Amino acid sequence: MTRFNNQEIWAQVIARAWADADFKARLLANPNAAIEEETGIELPAGLKLRIIEESAEETVLVLPKVGAELTDDVLEAVSGGEGLGQGPCSCLVG
Repeated sequence: MTRFNNQEIWAQVIARAWADADFKARLLANPNAAIEEETGIELPAGLKLRIIEESAEETVLVLPKVGAELTDDVLEAVSGGEGLGQGPCSCLVG
């Protein structure tokens, strides 16, 4: 499986969603098409992306599948006490 984890791309998508209500609606309704539109990156066929908007009352934790390897950056953040829910996420694709 290939890791699609480009923080600049996620930041671009998030910034656009925050600034453009129509894009945000498209992102929530059809994430693959909205991300392809915004970034020009063709996502792998069959990839299912789910975009979940956090609220003040709810935080989202993505539980990696069993056997998924954590990157050194993630392990370092966890061991250093940093939260993983702060900022763009990464997802597995391919």
